[in-house]
Amino acid sequence: MKIKIEYIIIGILVVVLLLQRQCSSPGETITKTKVEIKYDTINKETPVYVPKWKTKTEVNIDTFLSPVDSLAILKEFYTLYNYIDTVGTDSVKIVINDSVTTNKIIARQVNYKVIYPTITITHEKYLKETQYYYGFGLGGSRSGFNYVGPELMLKTKNDKAYGLGFGVNNNLSPVINFRMYWKIGK
Repeated sequence: MKIKIEYIIIGILVVVLLLQRQCSSPGETITKTKVEIKYDTINKETPVYVPKWKTKTEVNIDTFLSPVDSLAILKEFYTLYNYIDTVGTDSVKIVINDSVTTNKIIARQVNYKVIYPTITITHEKYLKETQYYYGFGLGGSRSGFNYVGPELMLKTKNDKAYGLGFGVNNNLSPVINFRMYWKIGK
């Protein structure tokens, strides 16, 4: 049984028409999303504030039961103390600086730091491309080889694949091989 050249040409034309139809359809758009979170720190310093007292309670002491060192009391009274207090959580930090002397807060400064997240979302879109492959085909049974030869494969944008091979069988007669594949799953 000989294969006529007309049948080979018709087969090749049918394959070319099918491949052109598959390649001309628009491909699937793939989107890759990348999320990046960056923490920005906002520092704020406030001007120095001198608080005013609201209530005053006086205590009258007329006698002391133990000896009193007046110089030590006056020295302690006029000494300037600086207090630093830090309050906050992991995203907000408040630092309070107080200066105290003569039983008064003479200066207060409040500084705060806010850690604010910035979220950047990036979308990358691209079309699937048509891909070409070449290789070697080999087929057979218990009686010997049925097909040996080079093959070409085309993978379209919408994940369908077509293969075409030209080879020989065990009698060295020419063999044309055509294959079709569909993607299973995602």
